[in-house]
Amino acid sequence: MGWSWYLVVFALFPLMIGGALLLAILAGDPMPEMPALTNLGTLPIAFIYILLLGGPLQEEFGWRGFLLDRLQNKMSAVLSSMTVGVVWGL
Repeated sequence: MGWSWYLVVFALFPLMIGGALLLAILAGDPMPEMPALTNLGTLPIAFIYILLLGGPLQEEFGWRGFLLDRLQNKMSAVLSSMTVGVVWGL
């Protein structure tokens, strides 16, 4: 994998969030409060808290590590992924 893909991976999500925030502000919405960003010292703590307790790490174990494996034993990878998406959405 080339370095350009690392740039996409690490820059795409912050750019999407920043773009959505900019569009909301341009549409007249008030700037949301972001207490974790007001002090850069709290940013690593907020990151670890969200990673471990906020969902992403636990979701990977639940959806990819448990449900997806069992579904792929019974159906194709595409159908299994779509089923996980529907279950997760519900």
